[in-house]
Amino acid sequence: MNETGHTVDELCWSEPLQWGLRGDPHAWAAMCENVSGVTLPPDARETRRLLAAAFEFVTGLDLTDPGVSGAQQIDEVQSDPSSTP
Repeated sequence: MNETGHTVDELCWSEPLQWGLRGDPHAWAAMCENVSGVTLPPDARETRRLLAAAFEFVTGLDLTDPGVSGAQQIDEVQSDPSSTP
């Protein structure tokens, strides 16, 4: 834990009321497990980087790729089941 005693998995305590474009409960649970116990970074930029890395680990999709939007990446995975990790 950091000086404030916060960890990244605290972001998982409140699940969205509905999923839609927010993702799905399976990815949410896997990401929460991936960041469990990880110290909350000191700034938002590093937190975004850490969450993008967790998302990529869970889904195989690189959210930082400027050439492909998240929606396009999700469509590609759904149309090609062999591309999922």
